[in-house]
Amino acid sequence: MVKPDVKHNYYADLELPTTASVDDIRKAYRKLALQYHPDRNAGKEAEVVPRFQAIQAANEVLCDPTTKAQYD
Repeated sequence: MVKPDVKHNYYADLELPTTASVDDIRKAYRKLALQYHPDRNAGKEAEVVPRFQAIQAANEVLCDPTTKAQYD
């Protein structure tokens, strides 16, 4: 579980406005996870793994109502 870091902009990681709904967050996560998944980008792991990890962390923080409330 990722602890929310208030200095980090998780909405920007998912390319969303801060007013995004949970449904919008899930859709953006799925889209970006497919785009940046290391298995889909063989040979580019050094570039996509950090981005994929940031997307996963943003999803964990923003999809859970408790951590989202702490972050917001």
